[in-house]
Amino acid sequence: MPPGQFVGLCGALAYQLTGQAWQEAGLATTSGVWDPLEHRYLAEVWVAAGLGHVSLAPVREPGYAAPATGDLARALGLAEGAPVVIAGHDHPVAAVGSGVRTGEVFDSMGTGEAIIAALPSGATLTRAQLVAHLERDADLTFEVWPPDGALLAVWERMRPGLAMRTFLDGADLDRQALDDGAAPPTDAPRFGAADLAALQDGHAVLGPRDAAAWGDLMDAYVLLANRGGELARAVAGATGETVLTGGGLRSRRWRHAKVALGPRPLAVSTVTEAATRGCAAMAGDAAGWWPGAEAMPGDTRVAVDSEATIDAAVG
Repeated sequence: MPPGQFVGLCGALAYQLTGQAWQEAGLATTSGVWDPLEHRYLAEVWVAAGLGHVSLAPVREPGYAAPATGDLARALGLAEGAPVVIAGHDHPVAAVGSGVRTGEVFDSMGTGEAIIAALPSGATLTRAQLVAHLERDADLTFEVWPPDGALLAVWERMRPGLAMRTFLDGADLDRQALDDGAAPPTDAPRFGAADLAALQDGHAVLGPRDAAAWGDLMDAYVLLANRGGELARAVAGATGETVLTGGGLRSRRWRHAKVALGPRPLAVSTVTEAATRGCAAMAGDAAGWWPGAEAMPGDTRVAVDSEATIDAAVG
């Protein structure tokens, strides 16, 4: 590790493989001290956090590659000089792996449900515009789209997996039985925003823990995701499909709620291990295997317009 320097976990591994210290731009924004407009560290924030004695590694553009060298690289089977790339933050990289493009919305249904939309390449925001967007919703942040470095709108209020775990801890039935017994989706579920927040934090809420309530929980999250999707679309100017991915698609009741209550147009990515594929897309771009990360072959999706089509897509 470079002494006295913050590089992050991915940067630490990259340093061990290359001898170079850097942070990828998207991950740098998640630190809260990288200004994506002026492309500089907010040193005053870093110092105010009591970290002024720790230096910050230089930030490189998405897709930056350094040559592999040294004992660890050889032990892992990397050829001398092979490009080592920090692909980026997990959800944006998974969006790339899922085949999502600028103009579309990515919805990852899982323990955390991130809603993502990239601004057009070359689009800029003024400081006032950025602040106005952030003031609309405390759960909206801006990161960097891995393929081209464009600004990326990310909305992350939801932790449905945590809420469902809390619900299941007090239920008499298992997840499959609750899924099977739930009523059809409704646009008026009994759970509100405060209930979801409490469940995410591990706190019980009043009411039964039966199949009807389980269905209401799914519906409440779909309706909340719609709000995040509408915000991401407004910020990014996205008009294309909302692309679903993630382990939550295994829940028949949850995916049926997406069909009944979710946005249009809707699609399901049929890529397996989307984050891994996104890393491969970024690495392949750096190696010159394709003209850009989005050009990696093999991204597949199914347009969804019914319960039958989404069930067939998930398999």
